[in-house]
Amino acid sequence: MRCLLALSFLFFPFLASAASPNCETYLSSWAKTLHPTLAFDKQRSACKTANDDPDHTLAVLVLVEEKAEVEDDPEGLVTYGLEIISAKKGVIESHVYESNAIEISLFKFSGLSLDPTSYQLNPDAYTFGVILKHNMAIEPFTRSITQLNFYTIEGKKVRKILEMEKDIASAEQNPDSCAGSFLEGHLTLSIGNNSNHGYADLEVAEKVIATEKTDTGNGCTKEEKPTSNEYVLIYNGERYNPKY
Repeated sequence: MRCLLALSFLFFPFLASAASPNCETYLSSWAKTLHPTLAFDKQRSACKTANDDPDHTLAVLVLVEEKAEVEDDPEGLVTYGLEIISAKKGVIESHVYESNAIEISLFKFSGLSLDPTSYQLNPDAYTFGVILKHNMAIEPFTRSITQLNFYTIEGKKVRKILEMEKDIASAEQNPDSCAGSFLEGHLTLSIGNNSNHGYADLEVAEKVIATEKTDTGNGCTKEEKPTSNEYVLIYNGERYNPKY
């Protein structure tokens, strides 16, 4: 069993600033060519050079599909579409568009991170990861959801093969306070020894730490209760589905 990905979702960086030095020069022109009628959110988009090929660029374009004004909220409620691109020397070779990929809700889309590592799930396909983060804050409650997507490139076709959404951090009070309940999640993905339909199984290990803080009047007490869960994601010929 090979460790594939280990994340402490609560502290994972979700900024597009990790883009490769030159790939971002293509993003605006790609967005204009593929979606001339949609507003391009360059700040939340990301691109990186594939680890095994300096001429191969992977990119995620964030497009604004719908925006609703909300009183006392300058950002409003926004629905985003995602364009996933694989390009060689600045020329798009394959791409897939996901309309309504991020829906209007109480959760705010705070950013994404692109991992260009070629995960060896299938010897004939290039698989890479995209992680999206969503936050909600309604005093005194805060909540964070992280979504992990895997995309595979088979020949000239890009498609999504994994989508995992986890409610991985929440608090009933400010995390710095000495009262309230807090939740933090960690997740590790490993490549299993078995495979289905040409793609290796994914072994998932989750750990959740629930913390209860109490102000005793003489100080702050903290009680932690960890729980864990393990399961396997099986590829069904189109995408990975959980099997417990």
